[in-house]
Amino acid sequence: MQYLICIVFLSTLFSSASATCTFPTDLTGIWENPGQGNLTFNETHMTGYDVDSYTDLTLECHLFADDKYVLRSSDFTLLGLSNVVNAAFCISLTKQSSNKYTYFIQTSQLADANYERVMFLQSSDVISSVNDVCNDTSTVNVPQETKLLVKFGEAVNEAVRCPNDILGTYWYYNHTTCTESYWDVCSVTSQMTFNYTMCSEKQFFSAGGVVRCLYNVEDNDDTVTYIYNEDSTVDNSATYQYSCMIVKKDSSDGLVYVTQYPRDCLSNQTSTYVVSSGHSNVLSANVTCDKVRVLTIKERTYTSMLIFQFLPRIPVFLKLV
Repeated sequence: MQYLICIVFLSTLFSSASATCTFPTDLTGIWENPGQGNLTFNETHMTGYDVDSYTDLTLECHLFADDKYVLRSSDFTLLGLSNVVNAAFCISLTKQSSNKYTYFIQTSQLADANYERVMFLQSSDVISSVNDVCNDTSTVNVPQETKLLVKFGEAVNEAVRCPNDILGTYWYYNHTTCTESYWDVCSVTSQMTFNYTMCSEKQFFSAGGVVRCLYNVEDNDDTVTYIYNEDSTVDNSATYQYSCMIVKKDSSDGLVYVTQYPRDCLSNQTSTYVVSSGHSNVLSANVTCDKVRVLTIKERTYTSMLIFQFLPRIPVFLKLV
């Protein structure tokens, strides 16, 4: 009866309207989404989306206005009830590159969908304006609410320099099973590697211990970063392809505080707090490399050749990153 009341109320909210809605042309294809897995886009539809326990939904690009897209699914039956409904939500989409988009979901949370940002509507309900569904702008520009889309197979190519606060090599501990291990974000500044010989506990849910930074956004003194795990396969239990990192360096003692959570960021996650299913670390710097210029692969190769050629004759003091 709770769903029925909600649906009858919503049916009075909408009136007739029409609009052409199409996704950006370069969004066509398969995209990796940390929280959803693979999503497939064509000009007017997105497939593979999950809402709570309702999986693999197809959503149409229903309305577009003011840089906001309203997406609406085909009908499905609510579990344990006879009500047939469809799901609708609103996103604001931003192109970061031809292979990377970010977006915010601007629909209020629904308790009956495990507090996901979505509406349940009847098929007879007609959405008259994007504002009918784009009813919560509190998520916009909140770093933890940022969602990511990466073109399938392009994650490594889309890697970016990791946050300055974490550039270096570190000794770290994690409050649980290991008292100390080694963390390298200096050899390649878009990549983090871990010494699993010293501490076998997985970092960023990676069995291989090699991950990439994909997207950074500042949150006051914290930096929120999406992480890509280079493992060729994951089980979505102990290992995940994507995770969220929030990092902060303490200016008083130089320690770096890091939290990790699988898939998307949590809305209440900070550099010092994450729920028990996430991980937290405290890093002590061995070497910092945030002030050293980042060399390209070509520059690194050329510089290494020069060092090798002239090393017997002159002392060389050069930091490669």
